Amino acid sequence: MELPLRLLVSVAVVGLTAPAVLGGLSVYEAEQASGRATEAVDRIVRTAQAFYLAGDGAEDVRVDLGGGVTSRVEYVMIGDAPGGARAPSASYKVSGQAAAFVLADPPVPMAGDGGPLRLGPGAHTVRVSYDGFGPVRLAEVP
Repeated sequence: MELPLRLLVSVAVVGLTAPAVLGGLSVYEAEQASGRATEAVDRIVRTAQAFYLAGDGAEDVRVDLGGGVTSRVEYVMIGDAPGGARAPSASYKVSGQAAAFVLADPPVPMAGDGGPLRLGPGAHTVRVSYDGFGPVRLAEVP
């Protein structure tokens, strides 16, 4: 009779602690995903700024927007269409959180093909290029 009582107590303890553990895991994973998104935006924007100030250049930048079990990067958007108002900005969204917006400082116009560069979850390679005219071009390399 003692074994079923111990089993019952163990199940009750696990049932009471599981929501707290999952809540903590969710917060941790959201912070990690936000950090990955911020780092990806920073790497791409810093490369664009360097080429814009230097006058020309091109480089492939690898970024990882992988996620966890409870939270992930839903998207990262950088730049705008050529001449668009959001050309020097970026935004990203982590599941369960509001979208975050970042403005490049110093402001550098960036544009994808026909609009902002949009990246989803996972690993990506982004070609950042500038030929001396117009906005810095951003394109995902397959």
